[in-house]
Amino acid sequence: MVSHAGMSLLRELAERTGLRAGLSEAADGLRIRRSDPRAHDPGQVLTDLALMLADGGEAISDIAGLAAQPGLHGPVASGVTAWRVLNGLDERMLAEANAARAGAGVVGPRRAERGDDAGGVRGGPGEGLS
Repeated sequence: MVSHAGMSLLRELAERTGLRAGLSEAADGLRIRRSDPRAHDPGQVLTDLALMLADGGEAISDIAGLAAQPGLHGPVASGVTAWRVLNGLDERMLAEANAARAGAGVVGPRRAERGDDAGGVRGGPGEGLS
């Protein structure tokens, strides 16, 4: 449990910066069973995949590590559902997801390697991370 302690903070950060909402909007066309309350929001699935990677996961199936702790992470999609979301993303959705990431102030791996915008949280609410 201790090794996963920061994951709830990352989930909250994704929520408060608007990242999860932006990803949900970008991937909205992937939602098949809108009327089913058990259906997973594609934006939350993408957020959970990012959390899984941050927690050291290396394969889609590693999302099961988050799902194994529903008290900490809430409902988490299965590896199969995560695969469907990833497989369903098209160029437009990827561009919108990238815009959502940038809008939330999240630095992509290439920019982080170059040192662009390094330095942590900037400014006030809505200005995001760098």
